[in-house]
Amino acid sequence: MNLGIDGKLALVTGAAGEIGMTTAAALARDGARLLLTDTDADDLAAAAEKLASETEHEIVTAIADLTKQAEADSLCDLGTEHGGIDICVHAAGITGAKGDPLELTDDDYSEAWAIDFMSAVRISRAVVPGMAESGWGRVVFVASENAVQSYADEMPYNVAKAALVNFTKGTAQVYAPKGVLINVVSPAFIETDMTDGM
Repeated sequence: MNLGIDGKLALVTGAAGEIGMTTAAALARDGARLLLTDTDADDLAAAAEKLASETEHEIVTAIADLTKQAEADSLCDLGTEHGGIDICVHAAGITGAKGDPLELTDDDYSEAWAIDFMSAVRISRAVVPGMAESGWGRVVFVASENAVQSYADEMPYNVAKAALVNFTKGTAQVYAPKGVLINVVSPAFIETDMTDGM
């Protein structure tokens, strides 16, 4: 299928994970250039090496901690050096703490909130205005079935992903008229290192 993205620059967060890497491969096969980010340098380098066979373009990589707005902004700056970010697939996330919802600590909830929800807000602040200015952009957030099918022992993850779905719907309404389409996908169980740990 031709998605009409040949030559466009795609930022993939959580690119060393299975969902991020598989998505990056699909984008590359359709001609997109790749800007990959994750938090572990060795894992990210290994992902880029695996993806090299999928593209004729240089793969740009950057380590970024998206709990910090400055690091999200730096990714955008790096993208600008390569012509500007046209596509963003935000697959970064954690499952977070598990247990009785009322016995989990504020820190347990805050960790999932910062990584699974606020990182999406931060990356949006960084990349969406530039997309809107150019009149074209695509953003896809990876949420989870947990956003609507709550699992009692995964409450920090559940509520962060539910917030992400709501954030996507509202933000999409603002930016669709400006040419930026913002969507969310909510997969169920997919075999990944993260779900294996669950």
